[in-house]
Amino acid sequence: MTRATSENYAALLDLQRRDSRMTSLSESLKTLQQEPQLVAALKRRQAAVHTAKQLDGRRVELEKAETAAQQKLDDVLARLDKDRQRRDAGGSAKEVSALQRQIESLTTQVEKARAGLASATQELEAVRAERAAVLPKLQAADTEAKKLVADAQERGAAMQAEHAQLVGERDAAVAAVDNQPLLARYEKIRTGGHAIRTAATTRTGVTCGSCGSTMSPAELAEVEADPQEVSTCPSCGAIFAG
Repeated sequence: MTRATSENYAALLDLQRRDSRMTSLSESLKTLQQEPQLVAALKRRQAAVHTAKQLDGRRVELEKAETAAQQKLDDVLARLDKDRQRRDAGGSAKEVSALQRQIESLTTQVEKARAGLASATQELEAVRAERAAVLPKLQAADTEAKKLVADAQERGAAMQAEHAQLVGERDAAVAAVDNQPLLARYEKIRTGGHAIRTAATTRTGVTCGSCGSTMSPAELAEVEADPQEVSTCPSCGAIFAG
């Protein structure tokens, strides 16, 4: 049989409130980085970064393609100019005829090279325009994610500080109960299951403050028979401390 005074019970309820808060803080810290809003924002940021990398990669490829197309056009124009100079300088009819055929071929190549350059430039401008259009959205996604991460880190730091303070104060809260048999029962109930649970609670009439169950008249009579004898909820096992 375990007996306790109202002072013991009051101190035990204070200990329970502290332990409940520590448990709540521990659970919140575990799930802090899995909050739906934060997870969704990080996914949007990841998608934005991926899109930005794709567009930047495509832009670099097209800039190289445009440069290559411009170089090809410049080379063909240089060859065309050289052959025209050779033709205009004169020579045998056979040499002039061969140069003319070469000039005609190069003229066709010039048109193709110009078309290739125009196509490369047009595609590059389209990618640049697309990037300029989506950049504000990418920046907004990045800003939102960074803000939510910073907020989560700030809240996490505050919770860790509060948890550390409660841990540091627990020995004093335990000592304040000043009833070893009562404390032993409390700790056994609190840690005896698969998870930390409420071990001390209050009741309102026939209703348990922890699980909300209702006691029968016989159970209530047993609980109220001796106020100093430690009684527990028939359903959840929590100590009635008030």
